[in-house]
Amino acid sequence: DLDGAIEAIKKAVSMAPNNIDLAIVEVSFHLRKGSLDDAEKALDNAWNLKKVASDPRCDIYAAAIALRRGDEEKALEHGEKAVELDKDFLERFMPIDEGLIDIGKLLKSKKLM
Repeated sequence: DLDGAIEAIKKAVSMAPNNIDLAIVEVSFHLRKGSLDDAEKALDNAWNLKKVASDPRCDIYAAAIALRRGDEEKALEHGEKAVELDKDFLERFMPIDEGLIDIGKLLKSKKLM
């Protein structure tokens, strides 16, 4: 049950507000549900927590959200940055996060990965 998972991850995020991994999972769950406003709100939290410059997760989820909103230019901008940070990241995560499939296809079609 995705709604139950979202409630559980929100509780976990509130208990560990400085944990970027939990924040990213919350973004992922909202994206899977199609709740783009909630995904963006959770992503804002993750951006604030991002301490490792080489972590591509915020950019790839920003790309996925932008693509779902129909902003291909913004999606490509974030997608390119994520690939620059870790070119194999999306290949590793697409099989486990269905929310990233469309952005992966776009980046592949543009030969960015």
